[in-house]
Amino acid sequence: MEQICYYSWEHMVNGLLNKAQYIASILILLPMMNLAQLPDSTLAPNFFYTDIDGNDHELYEYVAEGNFVFLDCFAVWCNPCWNQVPNVTACYEEFGPNGDGSMVFLALEIAENTSDDLQHPWGVAGDWASVIEYPIINDTPGFIEDWNTQFTPAFYVVRPDSLAFFVIPPTVENVQAILDTYQPGCLDPLACNYDSEATHADDSCDYSCYGCTDGGACNYIASATLDDGSCDFASCLGCMNTMACNYDAEATHPGACEFESCMGCTDVLAENYDATSNLDDGSCWYDEDLNLDHVINTMDLLICLSKYSIQDGAIDFNGDESVDTADLLHFLSYVGIVY
Repeated sequence: MEQICYYSWEHMVNGLLNKAQYIASILILLPMMNLAQLPDSTLAPNFFYTDIDGNDHELYEYVAEGNFVFLDCFAVWCNPCWNQVPNVTACYEEFGPNGDGSMVFLALEIAENTSDDLQHPWGVAGDWASVIEYPIINDTPGFIEDWNTQFTPAFYVVRPDSLAFFVIPPTVENVQAILDTYQPGCLDPLACNYDSEATHADDSCDYSCYGCTDGGACNYIASATLDDGSCDFASCLGCMNTMACNYDAEATHPGACEFESCMGCTDVLAENYDATSNLDDGSCWYDEDLNLDHVINTMDLLICLSKYSIQDGAIDFNGDESVDTADLLHFLSYVGIVY
């Protein structure tokens, strides 16, 4: 069957006299060609071939790297194939390494009995090595059967999702139309970067816009645009008054303050000094404060003189175990009467 198809193509093209006849023949053959090709949007069968220079090529490896792959299927003796060289060359310049670099080009010589120098018993249509700038693969076992390609020329574009599309003629416009059917992007409507125009889901979905959008919350995120219900209004509350007993240095939102539990005498010289207090409540008292009004003045002296004699040992203010004039002077100097 393979040779019959090639033979029919060869003799038909040899009978064409001008471009108009060639175009007319293509139009006649198109229905037949559509029946003898891999249907569009079909998962492309993988292949692993070695080109005439000894380099290996695996289709799925190329698409896995995000490349489109252009397959130029030809026969060395095929004049219609040769006539498509300008179109394929234009595509190569547009999408190949010298263009936008989006596409890998492979030439598959699928005819039988073709040598690595691209010679064939039936002859050749031209110097293929001089017009094809991309890898040429001459040994393509299984391709005709797997891809249902019974004629040449045949051109396929394989998208990065491994779906194959037949393209004829292989013009820049026709190839671009296939490229336009593949728009990778985020297809999750809940994602921050949801792309309604994307045709193929990739791993680009971004959810960083989710968070607490309430400015009064402890975990408010200024950059968040979608609230995820995580707002916390308790963990950051605390007393922010440095004078309060429960002052919280880590609090970012004001909470209740209390001023009683830490109040007491904070004067280390006082008899009732409280080391656990950090707020003085005016309760400090001293030995000389005889009336416990927290003030040492002449009232304390009057109390002293009214209750005790100078000989009474209870008035040993200077602690020398003797009550005398020195104690009175000590008292008076303390209250500022004697300097």
